[in-house]
Amino acid sequence: MIWGSRRTTFEDLSTEAALDALIQASMSEPIVLFKHSQMCGASYRAQREMEEYGREASPRVNRLVVQRARALSERIEDLFGIRHQTPQVIVLFGGVSVFDTSHRGVTAEAVRAAISSVQRHND
Repeated sequence: MIWGSRRTTFEDLSTEAALDALIQASMSEPIVLFKHSQMCGASYRAQREMEEYGREASPRVNRLVVQRARALSERIEDLFGIRHQTPQVIVLFGGVSVFDTSHRGVTAEAVRAAISSVQRHND
């Protein structure tokens, strides 16, 4: 499901097949994963940051709501060796995590900088 205001902001991530497709897509372009908790005030602040990023930048943010897809969240932790936290952003490129941050580190500016770094190093 895709939703957002004006420009599409998020694509909801809820299946292993969708995650596998994103990992494959990361072989040629950066992929942004945003892990969101509906039970956490800090996660709503981070979601606003990701909405800001998504309105003005590319690539699109892929949002995983942990209450709806806990097993998928755990799979991400296992695949990339990144301890689960919410809110959390992980940027994938080349099938691996090239950036991750959580809590107050989840900002539109941090994601822009991470994507810019990936693009600079791969041009």
